[in-house]
Amino acid sequence: MLLPPRPTTDRTISASERARRIATPEAQRLLVAARKLIARRGAGAANINAIAAECGLAGTSLLYHFGTKGRLLVELLRQGHERLAGLLNVELRGAAAPAEAAASIARVLEGYLPEAREGDRLGVVAEATGRAAGNREVALLLGQERAYAAAAITRELAACPAATRAAPPEQVAALIVVVVDGAAALPPGSGGALTQDALTRIFAALLVPWPETTSAPEAEASGALG
Repeated sequence: MLLPPRPTTDRTISASERARRIATPEAQRLLVAARKLIARRGAGAANINAIAAECGLAGTSLLYHFGTKGRLLVELLRQGHERLAGLLNVELRGAAAPAEAAASIARVLEGYLPEAREGDRLGVVAEATGRAAGNREVALLLGQERAYAAAAITRELAACPAATRAAPPEQVAALIVVVVDGAAALPPGSGGALTQDALTRIFAALLVPWPETTSAPEAEASGALG
C-alpha cells in the first residue's frame, strides 16, 4: 500500500522533485545502508558520511537526495510504517470475526517487532525527535509522517469490519503504534514477553465486543444474578 506523497518544506526543491530524488536507486541504496549501519551501531552513531560510505558514496550524495540526516530518518520511519500497513492489509483480509482480526494483528506484530528492534526503531525515533527540536523543517516532516502513518494503519483497519466492531479504527491504530514503540523501548531480551498469544489477548480486549469476551461461567453467573 502506498502512503500519501512525501511532504517537503525545502523552499528550493518542490515536493515532487524531493520525491523523485528519494525514489532513485541511489537514494534507496542509501536507505538500505542506513538501516544496516543503524542496526550495527545505533542511530546516533550513523552520521551522514558513514552512511554514504557504507554503500561507496560520498556524503554529498546523501545531502543531494535527502537534504539532511533528519529527513533520511523520517524516510526510514516512513518505510517501516508502510511495511507495517502492508502486512496488516494482507493479514486482515481473511478475518471474519473480531477474534480472528485480533489474532491477525498479533501475527503481524510478532513478525514485525524483531525487525523494529533490530533496526533500532527507538533510536531512529529518538534521533529524529532530537533533530526536530532544533530544526523546524524536520519537526514538520516528522509530525506529518506520524499523521500519515496513523492514517495508513487506520485505513487498513477500517477496511476490515471485524477489526472495528467494538472500537473505532483510530483507537486500534493508536494501540498498534503504542505496542510497536513500546516494544522497541524494552531492554534487550525482554521483548520475548510479547508473544503472539499475549498480543492476541491485548488486541482481543479492544476488538472483541464484551459479551464475546465473557467466559461461560461468567455469563452463567451474570444470568443468575439477573
